[in-house]
Amino acid sequence: MLNQKEKEEIEARLKLATQAPWVTDLHQGLWSVYCGEIDHYHPVAIIKQNQNQENNAKFIAHSRTDIIKCLNEIDRLNEVIRQFTKSSPIEGGWN
Repeated sequence: MLNQKEKEEIEARLKLATQAPWVTDLHQGLWSVYCGEIDHYHPVAIIKQNQNQENNAKFIAHSRTDIIKCLNEIDRLNEVIRQFTKSSPIEGGWN
């Protein structure tokens, strides 16, 4: 279960990471992940040869935006829970 402190730590790391876009590129048989502005990409990771290097590179590249979506969904679901618990107690059940 993700507690508030853990969520805030994730948000802090996200805030400090280089902004999107993060992209993948295949060059000389190696998949790489780059981030930054379109004209000034900086390497984040070079994935060594293995059977899953393309998928690993794509996972890393998409994590920057996927984490934002997940955190936003957590906030949305927590708000739904707050709305329901305001109108009816969970322990007592729904009448």
